Amino acid sequence: MILFVDDELRYVDSYAEELKMEGFELSPHESVDSAVRFFDQSRDQVELLILDIMMPPGTVFKDVDTEGGLRTGLAFYRHVRERAAKLPVFILTNVSDPAVDERFQGEDNCWFFRKDQCLPFELAEHVKKLLGKGLGASGNGGEHAKS
Repeated sequence: MILFVDDELRYVDSYAEELKMEGFELSPHESVDSAVRFFDQSRDQVELLILDIMMPPGTVFKDVDTEGGLRTGLAFYRHVRERAAKLPVFILTNVSDPAVDERFQGEDNCWFFRKDQCLPFELAEHVKKLLGKGLGASGNGGEHAKS
C-alpha cells in the first residue's frame, strides 16, 4: 500500500489515478494528523510513502517548528524515519528551495520530485521500478534521484 500525504489532493489526483490504474493500492490523506494516525496504526502495510513538504502542521506538529507549515512534511518525514527507517519515501512537492532538495541528498530510500517536473505517468514508472511491479522493473538501491 502507498501512503500518499498531501493537503491538496485535488492537485495530485492525476498522480493518484495513474497509480491506481497501475494497480497500486493508495491510502490518501489530506491532513498530517490523519496520516500520522494511519501510519502509526498500519505501518507494516505501507510499502511506500509519497509526501508533500508544505502542509498545515495540524495538531500533531503544532509544537514543532514547521516554519508556518512550510516544512510540515519534514516533521512527518522525521516521524516516519524514527519508526520505519528503511521505508521508501518519495518527496513530491512544489517547493523550489534548494535547501529542501539538499536536505534529502544522500538519504537512503528517499527520492525528491518536483510536481512541475514529474508527470503522473513518470511517477508511476518510478513507483513500479521501486516496488518491483511491471515489466523490467528493478529497485534502485536507495540512490537519490531527481526528476
